[in-house]
This record gives sequence, C-alpha cells and structure tokens, in this order.
Amino acid sequence: MKVLIVDDNADDRRILKYIVAQKGHEAVEAEDGLEGLRMAKLRRPDLIISDALMPLMDGFQFLRAAKGDDLIRYIPFIFYSSIYKADKDVELAFALGAEAYIVKPKEPAEFWEEVESILQNRKKEQLITTELIKEDEEYLKRYVQVVAAKLEEKVGELEKTLASRTRIEAELKESEERFKCLAGSAQDAIAMIDDDGNVCYWNKAAEKMFGYSLEEIMGKEMHVFLAPPQFREAYRKGLPRFRETGEGPGIGKTLERYALRRDGTEFPVELSLSTVSMQGKWHAIGIIRDITERKRVEESLKHKTEELEEFFSVALDLLCIADIDGRFRRLNLSWEKTLGYSRDELMSKRFFDFIHPDDIAGTRDVLATLASQREVSNFVNRYRSKDGTYRWIEWHVALSGNLIYAASRDITEKKGAEQELHERVAELEKFYDMAVGRELRMKEMKREIERLKNELSAYKKGA
Repeated sequence: MKVLIVDDNADDRRILKYIVAQKGHEAVEAEDGLEGLRMAKLRRPDLIISDALMPLMDGFQFLRAAKGDDLIRYIPFIFYSSIYKADKDVELAFALGAEAYIVKPKEPAEFWEEVESILQNRKKEQLITTELIKEDEEYLKRYVQVVAAKLEEKVGELEKTLASRTRIEAELKESEERFKCLAGSAQDAIAMIDDDGNVCYWNKAAEKMFGYSLEEIMGKEMHVFLAPPQFREAYRKGLPRFRETGEGPGIGKTLERYALRRDGTEFPVELSLSTVSMQGKWHAIGIIRDITERKRVEESLKHKTEELEEFFSVALDLLCIADIDGRFRRLNLSWEKTLGYSRDELMSKRFFDFIHPDDIAGTRDVLATLASQREVSNFVNRYRSKDGTYRWIEWHVALSGNLIYAASRDITEKKGAEQELHERVAELEKFYDMAVGRELRMKEMKREIERLKNELSAYKKGA
C-alpha cells in the first residue's frame, strides 16, 4: 500500500513515515495541501493522511479539491491533527468526504490499528454521497465558520501569550538588573564569552583583577588576553565542540589555572565554568578568583608541615598521638628503636596491652586526670619490649579534643642508676652502722679495763 503523508511539520511526517514503513508500506511525503494535491495526482496513493492546519492550502481545502478531482476522489482521506478538533471541525471534515478524523497524538500501534479499522469498514469503490457539500457557497460558509472560530481561538491564545511574554520580559529585565547589580558588586571576577570566544560581559572585579577596562576587552577574544600561551592551543581545539554542544572539559567544574594580568604577570586563579544558551547560541560564564594569597598560605603551611614531619621523624624522644580509647594514632621512629616493635605492631593493639600490669591502674588514673587538668607531667610507667623486658617511660601528656598528644623518654638506664645508687647507700649505711657499733664497744671495753685497773690498785694498797 502507498500512503501519502501531508503535514507541514517535518517531525510529524518523519514519525508517520516510520510507522508506515514498519507496517511494510510505502510512504510519500508533502509539506502542504497544494503539494499534497500535486503528489496525489502524480503518485496515486492508496491512502491520504493529512494535517488540517497548513500553509498555502490547508487540509480542508486539500480535501475539497481532492474530492472534486475525478482522478483521486476515491482515495480514502484521513485527517490526523491536533489543531482543528472541535465538533464543527470534525463535521466539516466528514461533510467534505473524509473517512475519519483522528486527533493527535496517538501511540504508533494505536494509531495504525485505528487506520486499519477505518480502511476495513470502508466499502470498495465507495461513491461520494449526496450529503457531501456540493455548492461553493455552502462550503465557504461552513469553512469560514470553522476558520473564524479557530482564528478567534488563536487570537485569544496570542493575547495570553503576549501578556505572558510581556510579564516574562519584565521579569527578565528585572533579573538582568539584579544580575548586573550582584555581578557588579561581587569580589570575584565574572566574565562571559560568546560561542566565538569573545567577551560579552566583564564586571568591575574583572577590570581590577586583570587590568583591562570593559571598553578595552569587550568583543575581544578573551583567551588571547588572559590565558598563558601554553594553554591557548587546547582552548582553540575545544572551541568548535563548545560552539556546537555547549560542552567542554572544564564546564561544570571548578579548576585551578594560571592567568595573565595586563602587565604580563602570571598568577594562580580558581575558575568555575558554566554554560547558558542565549538566542540559540552557547555562552560560557566564568567566575574567577585570585588565589595568590591562598597559594602562599598553602605553600607556607606545606613548608611548616614538612618541618614538623622532619622533627617528628628525627626526634630522639618518644613522640606519639593516641585517642582516649587507648589506641596509638601515630608514633615516631624512636618507638621502634626503644621497644623493638614496628609502629604497625604498636598501633594494631591498645597501648594498655604493652603496659606493666602493676602500672595499668595508675595509667588509667592519669587519663581520668587529663579530662579535668588537660595536662599531666612526670608520670612514669613501664612498657613491655619485644624481648619481654620492661622499659621505664616518663611522660608529659596533653589532651586536645579526643586526642592525646605525648612526649616521653626512656628512663630505664636512669632508673637502673638510681637503683644502684640506692643499694650503694644502703651498703654504706650498713657499714657505718657496723663501724659505729665497734667503736662504742671499744670505748666500753676501755672503760672496763680502767675500772679493773682501779680495783687492782686499790686491792694492792689494801694488802
């Protein structure tokens, strides 16, 4: 079957052509009634599917002309329209000889099912009935009524559209003024380029940042003025894609780049890019922030951090960061040298697992004290080494939030020296006691000798 599709909307013709082809039929196209009439005479289709509202010759005029032509008057004619759909429109269509009037839109399967049903119910070799409009005067009268009603409806729609457009234009103007006010007072530079890469908006902050006035930069290719030479080639390669689709590698992202001031100095910027379609053309909007100071602070912070990392790594003292749940968060290398465990081994367990059982209670008391005092000094406990021996550790700890910052040192040797000193003192005291006791006994013995001598002398005198 050959089907003539008459519609001034190319998309609608394409859809109908696809439906017809899917059903295994041939499709012929025309974009208005005048061309449809010519194609009907030339191609002699088996079915005509036509829109109602079209330029040059609309569907009703096309139908009347077709039914008045002996060559094509017997071809079934179906209206498929979304414009003329009132009862008078449908009545006029049937009065002119249409087989059916289908209102757009319909699902493809449903539409074709209805078409097939119409064709099956139509008698072959169907003649034009006497009920059809024959007189031009009657046709014109009814046609004018239909068109006048549709024009009145369209005028009403246009009036509403005009009122809506006026309101939208006023809102747009207000929005533009608000945008200009906000953009003009913004601290960040705001610039807009068209699809050729030329500047079409440039706020005061951009003038101040880059050194170009609005008059100097307006209409100029922005990247020639602001982009360092090494970035210009990539920009030029991406421009055709942006012009066509509004897309690009930086669109919708915030990037760190380098830009050029008027005096040629290069400085770091943070660039946020977005796109907008205006009058059918893509435009890019860039919000640009000078991050020179931020970069300076970041570099200084990085340098300080590296210094602290170096100090943390090479410090001879035992430095650590732990949480209040009893787990090490960070340890310096001295811990490995002192206890023999790797830092991963130490951090895989709670630090209580390494403390001497007799010192656990005291350590818990220190943690409780930290909650109120925030800082504790000269606390001593014992930590187990990997070889099973214990090392004496002296602590200075401080609490900040949920983290404990500590500096400690191994005082095992000091403790050993103190113990040795205590033992030596004890020995000396013991020796002293022994020596003093002997002297006392000697004195007592001497007194006893003297006493005996005196008694002997007295005895001799008495004798």
